[in-house]
Amino acid sequence: MCGQQVTCGVLVVTAILLLMSTEATSPPCGSTLKDRSGTFSSLNFPQNYDNDVQCNWTISINVSVSSVVLTFDTFDLEFEPNCGYDYVEVWERRLEGEHLLGRFCGDNDTQDNFPPAQVHAESREITVLFRSDAWVTSRGFNATYVSNERGDVTCDQYEFRCSDGSGCIPRVLSCNGRKDCWDGSDESDCGCQTIPDTLSFCKGEITYDRMASRNLLGTDIPANVLQDIIRSVQAYAGTCHPEATAYICALVAPMCENNR
Repeated sequence: MCGQQVTCGVLVVTAILLLMSTEATSPPCGSTLKDRSGTFSSLNFPQNYDNDVQCNWTISINVSVSSVVLTFDTFDLEFEPNCGYDYVEVWERRLEGEHLLGRFCGDNDTQDNFPPAQVHAESREITVLFRSDAWVTSRGFNATYVSNERGDVTCDQYEFRCSDGSGCIPRVLSCNGRKDCWDGSDESDCGCQTIPDTLSFCKGEITYDRMASRNLLGTDIPANVLQDIIRSVQAYAGTCHPEATAYICALVAPMCENNR
């Protein structure tokens, strides 16, 4: 019994040392790609990739683009119905957070979980994750990406146009203390000013005395027009909408960030 315990102990220690050695000597893979187009591939491609591989490729293009298009020219990974062994995940970085575009595995003979002809992202930054387990390996993949540049962007009256041309955001999101445009232009020129006398009728409806320089309606509406609008609202709303005037004033005299 003692001899068996010693033998088992030696085997366990040997296995741990071997695992540590394998992890320490595994070559790194993955990179950050910033060109408008490019290619990348799994470790050792077109030969089989290694076991226990973890690779990240981040495609981050610093130009005004509407999307990134990713194509897997060759794709051959170990198949499992839930892609639980070896797999590739494609994540898109959106303003509201990370969004999974898909988890893929298998090869041309396994249609389930095989990547589509093209993977389209809406933003300029995606991350490709590649993971392999400790057992079966395959050839891996070779991928190509290109960026689709957006033309001149036209925003409507209630939207703010990001300075880099990457898109439009709701005007209410500008100057809110958080960057919603990729270039942060929605948080520039966000000075505060005292509510002017022309909007004095709003001072009794809102609880602050300083407003953001940007008008949430996107236009400079004359004070007399505003007053006519408010009178009409008050005439027809009666007591059903007692906060209607305050709502209009909040649009034309948005609260400055310092007052939030």
